[in-house]
Amino acid sequence: IKPIKHVLRSIVPCLTHIFNLALQTGVFPKKMQVAKVSVLHKAGDKTNLGNYRPISVLPIFSKGLEKILHKRLYCFCDKFSILTPCQYGFRKGRSTELALLKQKELILNNIENKLVTLGVFIDFLKAFDRLNHVTLFQKLYMLGVRGVALEMIKSYFENCYQCVEIDENRLDLGKLTAGVPQGSILGPLLFDLYINDIVNIDDTVSYIIYADDTSPFFSGNDADQIIHKANQYLDKLNAWTILNSLKINVNKTKAVLFRSRNTKCTYYMTIPSLGGNEIDIVVSVKVLGIIFNEYLCWDETVQQISNKLSKVVGVIYTRYRNMIPISVMLLIYKFLFYTYYNYCFLVWGNATATNLKLIHNLQ
Repeated sequence: IKPIKHVLRSIVPCLTHIFNLALQTGVFPKKMQVAKVSVLHKAGDKTNLGNYRPISVLPIFSKGLEKILHKRLYCFCDKFSILTPCQYGFRKGRSTELALLKQKELILNNIENKLVTLGVFIDFLKAFDRLNHVTLFQKLYMLGVRGVALEMIKSYFENCYQCVEIDENRLDLGKLTAGVPQGSILGPLLFDLYINDIVNIDDTVSYIIYADDTSPFFSGNDADQIIHKANQYLDKLNAWTILNSLKINVNKTKAVLFRSRNTKCTYYMTIPSLGGNEIDIVVSVKVLGIIFNEYLCWDETVQQISNKLSKVVGVIYTRYRNMIPISVMLLIYKFLFYTYYNYCFLVWGNATATNLKLIHNLQ
């Protein structure tokens, strides 16, 4: 990037000509479509390939053209309200906190009306890598993305190549036959559009969606009836995933029956299932980093945050308090301690005084 900055004024006319020509003809330059893929370990067993996330490093000029495409496509979606309001991922003015606040509000409203809420937290298996390009093009056409704009997106995928690099060892170049490059600018928006019609499976169901984290909610007075309704929906969802070349990880998909402590909730005859596989009903589930308990109490969330803050305090205060100036300590507090403490505070901030005291003591 640094060498490019020195010659930027000289190459801007050339880049402008190339970008304009690409936008006019609907052809994405081939030389800009070769990505270097690095693998990032997420968690768990390092010998399990499923625990790694591929991150694509794209050519710098490719990102410039992608930004233009993204801006135009996003403005088009915004102008015609194409994206479902249930989708909170990769959208301006939306965040994980807003998604979780909406989820909390939905559950609380049902509790106030003495209803039980079944939340099913769907885990798609490598959703970004499974996106079917032909299906994507068909969906974009149906949404009104046509002509040169659609040809440009087709060109973006049809000549996209990548090579994997691990510890400076680079594998042979391979064609991207499915999915969107993770780390690209255009990819997240295209994925949002790809799963946009998931809400059409059943318009009586409430959804909270953040990128591929999809959570349908069902409410009622009787747990068995709610689960029965959920199973009917899950059968439709299973058919939808097959049609869209996606796959659900049933082992990581969980369900929670949210209710007040005074509401009796028993279920005898039905268990949530997907494709013949039972879905576990658990007492709590982690959603976008925050643990939602069946009674909407925040003990586990506060404990999780306290554990993170304790590590920060342990390293900084006990080891370096006499070595680091107060001004530096305050900066560390702002960028580490405050980051953990402030994340989605509006969601869990109504925790009990006893729980909040744990954090205040560390503070």
